[in-house]
Amino acid sequence: MDFVRDYMRALLAKEIDVAAALQKQRSQVVYQQYCAGGTIHRGYYCPSLTEDLWLGNTKRGRLCKKRPSEERLSHIYGFDAAERLIVVEHMHCSKEYILYDTGVTLGVEIDNANNASAVNICRYDVNGRIQIYECYFLTPKADQVFYMTRETFRYLPDQVIDNWYREMEYEGEWFHEHYRYVFSVEDGYLTDYTAERFYHGRRGVKVPYRATKKRKVPPCK
Repeated sequence: MDFVRDYMRALLAKEIDVAAALQKQRSQVVYQQYCAGGTIHRGYYCPSLTEDLWLGNTKRGRLCKKRPSEERLSHIYGFDAAERLIVVEHMHCSKEYILYDTGVTLGVEIDNANNASAVNICRYDVNGRIQIYECYFLTPKADQVFYMTRETFRYLPDQVIDNWYREMEYEGEWFHEHYRYVFSVEDGYLTDYTAERFYHGRRGVKVPYRATKKRKVPPCK
């Protein structure tokens, strides 16, 4: 039995009441946190280790000790008794409930009309580090995927290699993109990196950059 595959199949077949599933997760929330200024998926708790480093005009935001003003509030997080993130409210946009299985989480985003709009899947290694981060965006009828991104991470003693893929459907055809970001690691933090685009399987020119934000690499446990 594959938890992710089976849940995706049932979701696209409209066999899951996503509004009821969201309410069930909400009923298990024991405390909340707030994020201000986050502009990427889940804001401060974005699963990607690097997205806000290489993607322009994006921010994880910051956690606030108390609820900020509505103008600054970007995300509300709900945690269960096991301190797992189970509900995320993306302000003025969508709500997401997150389910857990061994080494994997599955999040379902729900729009303001209570329809599933996206599915986010994260797979982790035995050290709890993100290995694969996938986002599937659904058609308005929530019965097909029309756009997806996939990010994979490889951890080496002195590098983190991030491969980012995008696939989208347009007028019956699927288009593909692939970028590779190779980060150097110094004293446990990401530093310089190169960005490289692959086009029709051909490698492009490596462009050097420097990480402009301090980002610690999750250690092996």
